[in-house]
Amino acid sequence: MPIQNFITRTIVSVEMDDTLAEVRNIFNHVKFHHLLVMNKERLVGIISDRDLLKELSPRIEKGT
Repeated sequence: MPIQNFITRTIVSVEMDDTLAEVRNIFNHVKFHHLLVMNKERLVGIISDRDLLKELSPRIEKGT
């Protein structure tokens, strides 16, 4: 069966200079667990909701 039958056609991305708060807000409003990270029109990486949680968890525990 071709992969085209399984892919997600809606693309949600963030920019390299977006803040963690902006990324968290996007995750709160979409059903995705991964976002494409762009530098202008070039794909430079992927951030997951787990990546975000790992980064925010120490700050939450420290109360910052």
